[in-house]
Amino acid sequence: MTQASDLEEVSQLFKTWDINNDGYLQFEEIEQKMGELTEMLQMNEDDLRRTMRNADANKDGKLDYSEFVTAAYDKTKLLNRQNLEKVFKMIDTNNDQKISKEELQNVFGASQMVDGEATWLEIMREVDTDGDGSISYEEFYDHMCKTIRRRRSSDH
Repeated sequence: MTQASDLEEVSQLFKTWDINNDGYLQFEEIEQKMGELTEMLQMNEDDLRRTMRNADANKDGKLDYSEFVTAAYDKTKLLNRQNLEKVFKMIDTNNDQKISKEELQNVFGASQMVDGEATWLEIMREVDTDGDGSISYEEFYDHMCKTIRRRRSSDH
């Protein structure tokens, strides 16, 4: 996976593999899709399991979307302003240079999450550092860089 255009495929796969539609990939869900994942990521099963465990930055036993994207893409290629800008623009469907909670819900299709609205509010609180109710590109970029740094430190 080296092309930013693959992000749409990754997003679709995340939604498809999120069997219980809670907005996370449990490791059990990943195990059920192991064949597809190993082919897509061009990894053997042991390496994939290790990568997924390492991608679980907060060690809660499941992957959120940003953790999954981090695992799906080579970290050096993901940490690239051009690729992150493409991801941001894909989520910013109304092209207003900011991402709303509704745009996140629409793009990731997880409006029926188990924790419902609380999950989206938590994501917004975490990424929307200036508290203006939307995610700017800089906030998005900073959040993705922090996610990648957490992953790098857990790889070592």
